[in-house]
Amino acid sequence: MIAMLRCPSCNEIILANSVQCKYCSVPLDPNTIRTEVQKFEHVSSAVSQANTIKSFNAGLILVGILCIYLLLSGASGLQRVYIHFLPIGGLVWVVSWFIRFGSLQSKDPDWEPARAAMNRSLLMWGVGFIVYCLCLLWALLGYSLI
Repeated sequence: MIAMLRCPSCNEIILANSVQCKYCSVPLDPNTIRTEVQKFEHVSSAVSQANTIKSFNAGLILVGILCIYLLLSGASGLQRVYIHFLPIGGLVWVVSWFIRFGSLQSKDPDWEPARAAMNRSLLMWGVGFIVYCLCLLWALLGYSLI
């Protein structure tokens, strides 16, 4: 794979084997190239993971429906065990993204939309987890919805 970076001057994407930016002609020294390649790869990884997590946000609705179904059906034992990992896993996944990339600063145009999507994901999975905990408490206290 060919390494790429954003020009520190004009923010355009260029190849790492360039000696100068093909857009603004700013000269690039090897240390700048190495630093900018690492930044570019880190931001690309953050954006890619944010897009993957965002695609699983719809799964939160399925988790909610499954939780309600299990509560209403009176499922017990192994039928209920796996459901406990879904809302916890989703929330942990989102929080781990913030731990890894939350302090990242970038001028990359894809960074801000990815960060905004992750803020929405954190809100959704956080609220979903609270609702899940309330449903679990409801079930543990033995209340019936029927």
